[in-house]
Amino acid sequence: MEKQLEAEFVAMKDIRMHWMLWNEEKLNFGVEEQWDGAILPY
Repeated sequence: MEKQLEAEFVAMKDIRMHWMLWNEEKLNFGVEEQWDGAILPY
């Protein structure tokens, strides 16, 4: 059980990192896009 929670936590961190990097790329290109419901709640 604990291992599964740990794996989910790591996956969540990976998603956050990917999202942050993706957002930075978008900002670098000056693209202003609003994706409804795309912002992760953490």
